[in-house]
Amino acid sequence: RNGYGVYRSRGGQEYRGEWKNGKKEGFGIASYGTGEYFGGWKDNKREGHGIMAIHTGDVFEGEWSAHAKNGVGAYHYRDGETDVSFYKDDKRVGYG
Repeated sequence: RNGYGVYRSRGGQEYRGEWKNGKKEGFGIASYGTGEYFGGWKDNKREGHGIMAIHTGDVFEGEWSAHAKNGVGAYHYRDGETDVSFYKDDKRVGYG
């Protein structure tokens, strides 16, 4: 699979975006039971700049590496508050 395509799992997850050699690669949108991710992919993992919109109304925007938050990221809470922090391996390690 190469180019643009859509994949739907039996569990209801969906990916719409770019593929390279059968793997998610480039820009894509993934829909999960808890929300949606809009952003970069590499080797089937979230990579580069991306936005995770959670069904609660909260949104995370930031950098991803190997499917985890890595680098600067901002949580935009539905109440209007924003928290900018540094992340390493999906854990917050400092404040921005």
